[in-house]
Amino acid sequence: MSHAVPDPSPHPRPVAIVTGGSSGIGLATARVFLARGDRVVLGGRDTERLSRAAESLIREIPGADVVTVAGELADPATGTRLVEAGRERFGQVDVLVNNAGMFAPKPFVEVTPEEVERFVAANLLGTYWVTQAFVRRLWPTGAGAPSSTSPRPCSRTPSAASPRPLHWSARAGCGR
Repeated sequence: MSHAVPDPSPHPRPVAIVTGGSSGIGLATARVFLARGDRVVLGGRDTERLSRAAESLIREIPGADVVTVAGELADPATGTRLVEAGRERFGQVDVLVNNAGMFAPKPFVEVTPEEVERFVAANLLGTYWVTQAFVRRLWPTGAGAPSSTSPRPCSRTPSAASPRPLHWSARAGCGR
């Protein structure tokens, strides 16, 4: 879904891809990019939530230019679609913020094997595939900057009592 405002400047404004953009840190990150005049490709799993997020950003920020891409990040094609949406709509992609992730809001010892598989698919493989698509597109230009976020500081080592150790480890490499 494209929510476009023409770019009157002679120099293109930067384009940021933000995963996990329908809520929380991802939505706040997109808001910061848009407020400074950048353009955003907003990624998330739920088409409806993603559309509502984009609409709220457009209402809040005059001139906000947003494209949404819904999909599961564990599917390599979703990463490609995020990058291509930026290239098709804006002619470029400059920044990648790997923010999407999932966890089970319960004690670590109660997490099931199926949940761990979903966490690894979303938090590790999703980040990998999106970053790979981004780097493949930028490699020839020598430009761009990928980034991964974490909801907690890396200085805190997860423990068996923690509800999110795999989430922290997979998203930020903090499980040392």
